[in-house]
Amino acid sequence: MLVLRGHADAAEVLRATDVTPRFLLEYVCEEILLQQSPEMQRFLLQTSVLDRLTGPLCESVAEAGGGQQKLESLLQANLFVSALDATDTWYRYHPLFAEALRTQLQKQEPALVPELYRRVSRWYEQHGWAEDACEYAYRAGDLPHVARLLAELVPSLVEQGKLVRLGHWLDRLPQEIIAASVSLSLAWIWTQPLRTSQPHDPERVIERLTVLLKTHEKDDPETQADLQRELTLQQATQALARGDIPQALSRAAEMTRSLTGPETAWSRFTLWRQQVLLGAAYRVSGDLESSEQTLRQALPAGGTSPNFVVIASLDELYEELGRLRELGRLYEDLFRALAWHHHLPSLALALAHQRYGVLLYEWNRLQEAESEARQSLELVPHLDLARHSPWLTLLGLGVLARVALAQGHSERARQLLESEAFDVAQFPVPQASKDVLILLPVRLALRCGQLDPALQWASTCGFHADDPFTSSLGKGRYAGYVTLARVLIARGRGHSNALALSQAQILLDHLLEIAVGTGAHGWRIEIQMLRALALHAQGKTRQALVTLGPILAQAEPEGYLRLFADEGEMMADLLALIAPFTTASPDYLQRIQVAIAPVRAARPAVSDLPAPLPSPVEPLSEREREVLQLVAEGLSNQQIAQRLMLSLHTVKLHVKHLLAKLGATNRTQAVARARALHILTREDHMAPSQ
Repeated sequence: MLVLRGHADAAEVLRATDVTPRFLLEYVCEEILLQQSPEMQRFLLQTSVLDRLTGPLCESVAEAGGGQQKLESLLQANLFVSALDATDTWYRYHPLFAEALRTQLQKQEPALVPELYRRVSRWYEQHGWAEDACEYAYRAGDLPHVARLLAELVPSLVEQGKLVRLGHWLDRLPQEIIAASVSLSLAWIWTQPLRTSQPHDPERVIERLTVLLKTHEKDDPETQADLQRELTLQQATQALARGDIPQALSRAAEMTRSLTGPETAWSRFTLWRQQVLLGAAYRVSGDLESSEQTLRQALPAGGTSPNFVVIASLDELYEELGRLRELGRLYEDLFRALAWHHHLPSLALALAHQRYGVLLYEWNRLQEAESEARQSLELVPHLDLARHSPWLTLLGLGVLARVALAQGHSERARQLLESEAFDVAQFPVPQASKDVLILLPVRLALRCGQLDPALQWASTCGFHADDPFTSSLGKGRYAGYVTLARVLIARGRGHSNALALSQAQILLDHLLEIAVGTGAHGWRIEIQMLRALALHAQGKTRQALVTLGPILAQAEPEGYLRLFADEGEMMADLLALIAPFTTASPDYLQRIQVAIAPVRAARPAVSDLPAPLPSPVEPLSEREREVLQLVAEGLSNQQIAQRLMLSLHTVKLHVKHLLAKLGATNRTQAVARARALHILTREDHMAPSQ
């Protein structure tokens, strides 16, 4: 106790001192509580149940006036209280201090604790903060009240992407309470994949909805109508998943016709989900303008909570359309709206920061892009589901690596690329997600001049230059094909491989046809830029300039910059000759050239052959060679264990030994070095079209 006396910040001393709970409780009771007036003692104990404090809330909980004055006096007396905002409206007790107060409260008046929580819940509910009200109702043990509040919250929680939070609340409710509510029953169905780690199964969802309809067949007509609309919506979603666009549109229209009668929170909720479905259906069908109009209608108006589901859909769409300025305004509106809301879902917020960082990077606002990426990474430890952490970390570090390369710090970028965060094979996500996530390290490897990992990916990715294309492509497939085109161009110009360049040209021509047909202007800019690079690598410089010139003029209004600058030397060569072939402004061309300079200084030529690698210090055992071969095929540790009938622990040890012997930091690098050492063989003639 003497240690704490005389210090301006006693809370800081507590943090730095190994304080036992008993010592703290004695200190709080003897040195703080007993030194206060009876009125202040009661105030401290009863408001200790609050995570955040403000005058009116404290008055409601303690059922006494002067809440704001008491908080201010506690702050001035340095009694473990800190202000949470610049206006001294919201405060909090130091967590250790609050815990000691609650312990004392429980000892003195245990029966009062649930009532205090009920008072907090009522106050939050009266002031429109339903999530806080729900949380404190849980703490009070008032489960029927929780069920009522949560049923009303379901639409807004789903709209804001707070499915994990919703799932956690549902897990704390008895099944009989959930079964009695249609809203909670539906929410239970939607959040089940999050709780079980099982992939979403539309057929299973439809089966459960059919059972739910029968269970509630005697409920009021509006409840029956809500359930029937939900069933129709899921049937439309299932049709979209199997590519039956007419059926999806028909089901969505059927649901719209049933939305009659007065508007309710649930009908609005159903409507925006239907609009998201329609937006997706229009996009898959190649009608991007209709998709944009429909998704825009689903955005909330005014100061209501941001709809992360719609924003994510619009992000992909605006990128495809090449409307970067509109995308920027979307995120500016989003972050303005976020200033008015708390309890935001960490996953959605982290992804928003990461995606905005990607846009800022494209505009060459590198410091801002880095700041957004770091904000995204700071949220990763707070994610509700740990399995989201690896891929979100990968995306955030990917922005940092791109920024490092753009600034000429190639060694920093290579260090990031060789870290475990980029070992996608170990991510606890479905293989389809891994196939998309691996594209980032492949693209970064190319930019770092590391052709071998990119060639390894191209030989096993399943994409081929002469694949038959449909009238539209999803973002994942487009990204895969355009990455393959980049690998072919890099291989062609690095090793004078005319076949690779010819394959790249064929692939890009097919992609261009689709982009033009669907109005995917953003994709068209990237495709034409790559076509120009392929032509230039073939020695067809004039054709390359004729191709590149109009694209630069179209890219300028939207602020595209890194798309061109990141191509380095070859783009600089073309820009030096481009003036007669483009109407883009000289200032714009100059800004791209300036942005290329650090890349040119730091980026190794792809054609530079690496120095021979030393042989492993120890030869690989026969079992290690078997494991290495399966690693090269892209199998995870679990899959290798099943294939070789080994324990997962044994496989992990083999992989660890492989990395050590090959001097590698991750699986991708290990395979690349094994190929370079001829421990693994690769066909000299890579033919992705076969």
